[in-house]
Amino acid sequence: MKNVIIRKTEELENWRRNLRGEINFIPTMGNLHDGHKKLISTAKNSNFNINLVSIFINPLQFENKDDLEDYPKTIDNDIKIAFSNGADAIFIPSTIDIYPLNDKNIFYLKASEELSSALCGLRRPGHFDGVCTVVYRLLNLVKPKNLYLGEKDWQQLLILKNLIAVKKLNIDIKSIPTHRDFDGIPLSSRNIHLSKSERKLIRFFSNELFLAKKNFKIEKKINLKKIIKKLQSKKISIEYLEHLHPHTLQKARLEDNISLLAGAIRCGETRLIDHVFLMKRRPIIAIDGPAGSGKSTVTKLIAKKLKLLYLDTGAMYRALSWLMIKENIDYKKEKKLQNILK
Repeated sequence: MKNVIIRKTEELENWRRNLRGEINFIPTMGNLHDGHKKLISTAKNSNFNINLVSIFINPLQFENKDDLEDYPKTIDNDIKIAFSNGADAIFIPSTIDIYPLNDKNIFYLKASEELSSALCGLRRPGHFDGVCTVVYRLLNLVKPKNLYLGEKDWQQLLILKNLIAVKKLNIDIKSIPTHRDFDGIPLSSRNIHLSKSERKLIRFFSNELFLAKKNFKIEKKINLKKIIKKLQSKKISIEYLEHLHPHTLQKARLEDNISLLAGAIRCGETRLIDHVFLMKRRPIIAIDGPAGSGKSTVTKLIAKKLKLLYLDTGAMYRALSWLMIKENIDYKKEKKLQNILK
């Protein structure tokens, strides 16, 4: 398929109408980096769909006009990066195309109150409303089969999943783990503003999160005050550091096996976020299906790949059944059955 650059919504509609396949959609605000490359190439290698990348700096996501003006704009380089990593088409609309004046088809949405009332949502009023509004508008224009998003903005990912569920859109979200730079800090379009000394601070911050994750595996608990104290000793300006349930963003509970340690700091004029997932034990994956469908084969491969314990409950069931027959145990006699099951 010939690479295409689309600038008007009418052009997008005509292009989409002539397609013979489904669309993978990768929305961006430009200034593409290795994290975006990973998103685009992953979409390209996942299926035979057409890959559409959008580049649009959404004004509704900025509380500060100066922040909007200062956002890096590298459109020529972005086009090269997108096409070289697997984009088939690039949609570069203007603000008036996305938000036409007096257009009744534009819905200004509110983000989930539960999900947006924590972390970044507390300090950036209206930000996630702007995210929901622009993504919903783009999804209605593009009508994709799959939506590819990065996990670096974990809260945003949860909010967009909720949006798609509430609006009952037939779109699958494919999320890509946080992509990190050579020194371990999460890739962000804002990293371009960091000085060498500021970059050291964000590296220290990210390292502390990973150290906390390592300690959590042993101690099964997090000492937020201790981590905050270490960050403050480096004169790091902490916006928040929270230990939460990863899907509800409510305070983590003792019984939660998986939780989220998330934080935001400021380095000079640049605000940066990072997070890690904490697990008390390895995950349990249950695989079921009809006889002869390949359950055992698939399960063994997954267990080997993820270094998990392989437990064949079918073999256990057969072994117990064989033992009961061999020992002539009456399954109606409950006490004997309980003893043999032990």
